[in-house]
Amino acid sequence: MKKTLLFTPLAMLLGASLAHANSGNMAFEGRINAATCIVTPGAGAGGGAGNIAVDLGTVALTDVGSGSTIGSGSSSFSLNVNCADGVAGLDTVHMSFDPRSGSGMDPDAPALLQIANAGAAESAVGVGIGLFDATDTLLALNANGVITAPLTVDGAGAGTATMQVKAGYMFNTVASPRGGAADGVLPFTLKYE
Repeated sequence: MKKTLLFTPLAMLLGASLAHANSGNMAFEGRINAATCIVTPGAGAGGGAGNIAVDLGTVALTDVGSGSTIGSGSSSFSLNVNCADGVAGLDTVHMSFDPRSGSGMDPDAPALLQIANAGAAESAVGVGIGLFDATDTLLALNANGVITAPLTVDGAGAGTATMQVKAGYMFNTVASPRGGAADGVLPFTLKYE
């Protein structure tokens, strides 16, 4: 009997709190795009469709950027977006990034891409890879930074865009940086509007 008496007040308290719960609605908006677009390397980049290779070269620690200022050892490149069809009525392309599916966000400066194999004896220490837009503004990878470009669409619904990008090594907050291998991988996704 005591168990029942103890349970009853508890059930009443739980029931009372549930009776005062708030409710609401979620509204989802979106659009399914039939675009068949590919990204190919432009000036300053190599690789092939969907797999862009950017050579950051061998950079002296004195040429590495800091804060949000790109260093003199950066590389400029362009990316060509070519859509065979499906973009009629659209005028903008956005490139967003997923560092967590690549080499990761730099744990000491999350706006930067982490060096692949960080912590390995042959890897650089105290640097990450910064990605910059055409105005030399650092894209904060931890804050969903995007690159945006106008999309030129022809009468048949095909479209093209050119995205101007810079990348360079940036100091993170580690006190004693050192040279070494400094590669990285950064997956991207295109969105159109």
